[in-house]
Amino acid sequence: MAYQIFSQTFLKEVIMNTFVKFIFFIALTTLSLSSHSQQKLNFNSEKEPDELIPRPFEKKFHCGISINTYFTTIAGDNLPKTYFSKPSLGFDIRAEYFFKPYVGLGVGIGFQQRGAGIINPDKVKELGNPDSTYRERLRFNHIQVPISLILRTSKDIVKGIRLSGTFSLVPIFNFESNDVFNSVEDGNHIITPVSNQYQKNDLLYQFSFGPDINAGNTIFTIHFVYSKGTSNVYSTNLSKGYNEGMGVQISWLF
Repeated sequence: MAYQIFSQTFLKEVIMNTFVKFIFFIALTTLSLSSHSQQKLNFNSEKEPDELIPRPFEKKFHCGISINTYFTTIAGDNLPKTYFSKPSLGFDIRAEYFFKPYVGLGVGIGFQQRGAGIINPDKVKELGNPDSTYRERLRFNHIQVPISLILRTSKDIVKGIRLSGTFSLVPIFNFESNDVFNSVEDGNHIITPVSNQYQKNDLLYQFSFGPDINAGNTIFTIHFVYSKGTSNVYSTNLSKGYNEGMGVQISWLF
């Protein structure tokens, strides 16, 4: 039974990681082509500058994809275990509409891992086995719908670069929770479903800030992100902990 659970979860992770890598490859290819196009247009801009120079910041509507690389944990004063931050990957499909050059609204939908690492007393090392202290992970798999207010400088701070920041409300649905004990030696991780111990729904508030870069016909953004949940993650009232994460979001908007 444990092997079957491991196989199913491992397959899910392989599919998700492959999909994220594929999207990342497509985004990088698009960015490269856009950069080449911009160089070509700049080379010919002496003849027809108004027609040839791309102006993506003047567009009111943008859509694209974001790749999210966060470090997440569970924060609180009355926690049943000692947690540490773990890497969590995700992505969003996004759309943005700017009413003015400096203010807009955004909405998206995507998948995001969250959760935390668990620090355990090192029990197996006393028996001559490898250290178990930092091997356990609590993994949440979320569907999220970020709704954002966007503020952006109306002029370039450096040629082709503007600064922007967002405040977002992010409803999330936790469709799967697993406790994973990593076996580095043989890869036979012990995976225990724990979805019944954690709440399905939460509402996060999220801040982001960083540069928006004119990349030809696209806008390439690199934002630092901080998010915090507003609901107790546990399904019981004995403990209170909240989703918390920070990291980097990279976006390509067309």
